[in-house]
Amino acid sequence: MPPPDMRHLDFLVDAYMRNRVFPPDKRDDAVHVAYVVLNPQIETMVSWNCRHLANEFARQRLKAVTLSEGYPYHFEIATPEEVLIYE
Repeated sequence: MPPPDMRHLDFLVDAYMRNRVFPPDKRDDAVHVAYVVLNPQIETMVSWNCRHLANEFARQRLKAVTLSEGYPYHFEIATPEEVLIYE
């Protein structure tokens, strides 16, 4: 998978931080999401971070900011429990 264009990555990260999608000390979470947004072949982002990522409120805010900045929102955010199959 080729790396995303850093200009787009920085732009999206700044948009997430400016719109307070993430707390100021969680810029790394914004980078993680921006990387997924810029890689359309990624369908699901898996995270244990229920406070800032894997919850419905966070997903709605991420989707709103992503779409308002002109990028597609093409992926799901799930916890490992949601994607693992137990037998």
